Amino acid sequence: MSTIFISFRKTDARWLRERVHQTLTGRFGADRVFQSGESITPGTAFPDALLRQAAECRIMLVLIGPGWLFAADETGQQQLLHRDQDWVRREIRTAMTSGNLVIPVLLGDATMLPAATQLPADIAGLATLQFLRIPDTQPQPALEEMASKLAGILPGLAPTVQSEASSPASAATSVRHQTTVYGGSGSTAVNTGKHGVSVAAEAGATVHVVQKLRRWAVANPALALTATAALLGGGGYGVFQAVSGAAASPQSPAAAQAARSVLVPGGAAGGSATSGKAVSGTSGTVTATPIGSPLDEADGRQVLASAFSPDGHVLAVGSGNGDGSPGGGAIRLWNMTDPAHPTQLGAPLTGFTNDVLSLAFSPDGHTLVGSGWDHTIRLWNVTDPAHATPLGQPVGGFEHPVWQVAFSPDGRTIAVTDEDTWFQLWNVADPAAPVLLTQTDTGSAVDRAVFSPDGRTLASSAIGQVGLWNVTDPSHPVALGQGQDSSGLAPAASAFSPDGRTLAVGGQGDPWIQLWNVSDPAHPAQVGRMPIGPEVEQVTTVAFSPDGRTLASGQDDHTTRLWNVADPAHPTAIGLPLRGHTDNVYTVVFSPDGRILASGGRDHTITLWEMTPGSP
Repeated sequence: MSTIFISFRKTDARWLRERVHQTLTGRFGADRVFQSGESITPGTAFPDALLRQAAECRIMLVLIGPGWLFAADETGQQQLLHRDQDWVRREIRTAMTSGNLVIPVLLGDATMLPAATQLPADIAGLATLQFLRIPDTQPQPALEEMASKLAGILPGLAPTVQSEASSPASAATSVRHQTTVYGGSGSTAVNTGKHGVSVAAEAGATVHVVQKLRRWAVANPALALTATAALLGGGGYGVFQAVSGAAASPQSPAAAQAARSVLVPGGAAGGSATSGKAVSGTSGTVTATPIGSPLDEADGRQVLASAFSPDGHVLAVGSGNGDGSPGGGAIRLWNMTDPAHPTQLGAPLTGFTNDVLSLAFSPDGHTLVGSGWDHTIRLWNVTDPAHATPLGQPVGGFEHPVWQVAFSPDGRTIAVTDEDTWFQLWNVADPAAPVLLTQTDTGSAVDRAVFSPDGRTLASSAIGQVGLWNVTDPSHPVALGQGQDSSGLAPAASAFSPDGRTLAVGGQGDPWIQLWNVSDPAHPAQVGRMPIGPEVEQVTTVAFSPDGRTLASGQDDHTTRLWNVADPAHPTAIGLPLRGHTDNVYTVVFSPDGRILASGGRDHTITLWEMTPGSP
């Protein structure tokens, strides 16, 4: 029987939930941690297994993210938690009545427990329990602290890392963690923890290695570092190993210099954030300069989605509270004919009961489609953007928040994803009366789906997998080859290059952006990886410039970054990160002429950047 039971709601804070599961199974072993979907053997009676584990576990962790309390049924009317047969409620009730230790864990933007009056009477006691908190920015220290506290509560929970040798001599050379990760040119992977650190890196990645190792070394002065000279050499892979004790020593002069560089205060590269002020970036390809002051989203709403009209004259901005709570969802249209002086067009477009998650213009610019946390998609006639009007009734019936909508290049079809295992294709030839064409099961929870520029291919992204589909006949999508392994990445963003030959994928749980050659969709190949840096936990959005030579990405470190992807096999960073926001960046989009980049995020603002060619 598992010792730790993880209770969660499927649609709530998924990437942090996965990080909790990974941390605990990595520390204590998979047999000690129960999470439905991961721990129940196929063919086992699900209800019996779930409730038995809830009754017999020693500790239940109740993961509470921003959408936990207000998650609603398929009608959007009744809170799931107030259904007597809601599985989350039954799990908690079972653990409490069994006398097990129940620990609430607040994830991301959830900063307070629900009040007892907001909970069903049979689990109202949850509101009085001491909680743990895992932030969505730099969560790893909190995850490690959580694991250590659980080990303290139950001393029998033994870590799976190699134990120290009994003698001082052997302890001095006992490697605690060592991981080698292979990637593209200049890639680096860093694994740090209370007991050790390891780094695998190619030559050219020294800056990223040093930045993270320095922070780790300052926090862990009792552990020494050894390194191979390959890290600073002309090629191959280098590996840092952390060992306990002062007897460790670098193995060569080059390695000694690498190890010393970790411990010397100061930075090897990079810049510091300037709160409230946009900082421009430049390189040999483009220069990005902020235009005017950021646009403030009214009523303190977070900027969650954006889209330019095909003629570049209108910027649509979707907003919300950012946590799925009721109220706050709206779309504003901005006149961008003079980017230095944008003006709002008409009244905000309303109707969503909470966050607006995705926006897309039809290729002719006459229709705008949006999707929301309230399990609906809505369409508007924006032929006259100052007087936009709704088209037909909202399309509902989705089981989860609708994370993305995308128009096909011919404007007749939209793709829809809602974190279930399928994507849907809808005929919107008459946008006032959308017709469902097909619902295609991919086998994994799909977050994103985007059309190729020629409209013949759809890319679907799920945890650990990228799938490509022939949608020439949108009523009968056909899988192209096998789903491609994306190395555990939980995708939050994907985009095709304008020529359709490259697919960029970024997300949660992996500090990289992946570039895939999809010239032959039946045989895609990962050709490039861009290391974002150890300070980033999530890539939230990606967008190609119209000429396909530049990729923009938004991250949870409050930055927008530019990448030279003219050669997708050898992508390079363009200058320093753009620092125009004081919180997470959730959306980036280029104007059709490539002259403007708009970025928006959690700080309630939209920053406009002028993109101009740089000197070689």
